[in-house]
Amino acid sequence: MEKNKNRQELILELEGFLKKRVFAIVYNPTIEEGIKEGDEKYIMHFVEEVIKKEDIKECIIILNGFGGHLKTAILCSHILRRNVPRYECLVPSVIGSSLCYFVLLSDKLLI
Repeated sequence: MEKNKNRQELILELEGFLKKRVFAIVYNPTIEEGIKEGDEKYIMHFVEEVIKKEDIKECIIILNGFGGHLKTAILCSHILRRNVPRYECLVPSVIGSSLCYFVLLSDKLLI
């Protein structure tokens, strides 16, 4: 619980500084089943419940990690790109493998 509170506080601080909505995508590389398990449902839920309801046209996505399932990352990054007219990626330390697809489709990369 404390970890989530700290994450929320940091995101709110970044939003104040960057003057844009900020979201963190927490990617679980230990689950290798990807689309077979329906991982895209999480990004679709995010799009339906946050992006569309709040009519978000621009945001920053925080990505950090070593990647995960390639097909899931490609599908999820395309879903995000189709639903957010402009998004930037913020990479605090490292992204690798499939997470790069989110960056490749973004409008800007902040490292």
